Amino acid sequence: MAHSPSSRSRLRRALCTLGTVALSTVGFATPAFAEGLAVSNIVKYTPADSRTDPDVKYWISKADCEREEKFTFTATFTSVATNTDLEVWATLGSTDCSIGMNRQTKDGQACFLVYSEPDPVVSTSVEISARTIADQFTSTADCSSTSINGQSVTLYFLVINQSEPSADVTEKQTWPTSIDLSAPDPPNITGITAGDGTLDLALGDVTAEAKNDTQRYILFCDPPSGAASSNGSCSCGNPGADGGAAGSGGNLPGPPPATGGTGGIGGMPTTGGTAMTGGMGGIGGMPTTGGTAMTGGMGMGGTTTSSTTTSSNTSSATGSTAAAGGSGGSGGSGGTGECGEKSADVCSSCFFAEGEEAPSEDSEYKCGESTNNAASTLQTDSIENGTITAVAIAVVDKVGNVSPLSPLQCATPTEVTDFYEAYRENGGRGGGGTCSLGFFNRANNAAGPALALLTASAFLFRRRRKTSKTKRIGGAQ
Repeated sequence: MAHSPSSRSRLRRALCTLGTVALSTVGFATPAFAEGLAVSNIVKYTPADSRTDPDVKYWISKADCEREEKFTFTATFTSVATNTDLEVWATLGSTDCSIGMNRQTKDGQACFLVYSEPDPVVSTSVEISARTIADQFTSTADCSSTSINGQSVTLYFLVINQSEPSADVTEKQTWPTSIDLSAPDPPNITGITAGDGTLDLALGDVTAEAKNDTQRYILFCDPPSGAASSNGSCSCGNPGADGGAAGSGGNLPGPPPATGGTGGIGGMPTTGGTAMTGGMGGIGGMPTTGGTAMTGGMGMGGTTTSSTTTSSNTSSATGSTAAAGGSGGSGGSGGTGECGEKSADVCSSCFFAEGEEAPSEDSEYKCGESTNNAASTLQTDSIENGTITAVAIAVVDKVGNVSPLSPLQCATPTEVTDFYEAYRENGGRGGGGTCSLGFFNRANNAAGPALALLTASAFLFRRRRKTSKTKRIGGAQ
């Protein structure tokens, strides 16, 4: 059967179509695994709610890491095929995690997997822990690294073909954040000034960089605001035993027998130390014939590091030797130490110390704060007059990292009596209005009537002059 040219052309096109279908059936065609990946720019992250600087709202701080705060994203697709994974990879710097070789586990690995969701749906909620991200870039994995300070991190949202996990990826989205686990340095206090119910602390020079990173200062006081003493007590050492009693006297015959040495003095306590056992009592003196024996020497007690035994060096005429004095008793009480002491020379607290972690902001010892990062002086809240008070300061940076405490400063706020208060306390009764004149007690102030008379005379004289002047002016017209 003969075919026209047009018939042969239609036949060839049909055969090509059948061949294409057959090739697709055996797997040569590559379908799209996902299309239209988008990550919403509305990210849920609780710490961001309290941060005022938009540049650091989504940074990871040490506290965020420790609390394992969560980032919550929404990833959407136009369409998603089976056998696909939604993965999120994190990297420092500019490494492109969509390139397959950068996702391989190896020395010097730059991209780290922080989230994976097999067979995602068209709208997928993605939750990633701040700690999971931070742990990829610290050696200790406990949120304590001081080398991670404002490091930029990029999250790559990738659609991965399960059959080719190491292939380069074209369907991707990125999202930036940063990690700052390093606390700022504590402030330097150069002086303290006592006021009426407050204390003012002068700050040393602060670098421009430190000021820019400072969100606020927090002040802590011991005793706390409004208290006349610390709420609680502290002991920096365990007390030693009591001092020993005197040793017993000699008991050999003789009129009278020798007196035994006095018991050793208890050990000298040091700060927080435990006193040592007292020394041996001195040996009784040598009695003379019919005479009185000399008194034995006093044994010296031990110190906190050793115990010393001494004896008397007394002697007398030849005679029988008296019995040795008794042993000294135990050492004296150990000291309670210097913690919590506040004086002109010592400034300390039982509840916080220089270089230590600051108390909680909910603590009763918080006594003020300032959000002025350019401040040169900080003032406490109202504190008790007449009570010597220890003050320390902590710095909070823009992401909420809190510095160790500054050195402590002590001062005593004192009530200030102004001129009017002093005047009233010394019997003054004027006041109560802008031009008021108080009544004077004649018995207490004989000048009162004279002053009143002088004031009235001046008023009448001024009024008379004004009247006379007015008449002259009127006459001139």
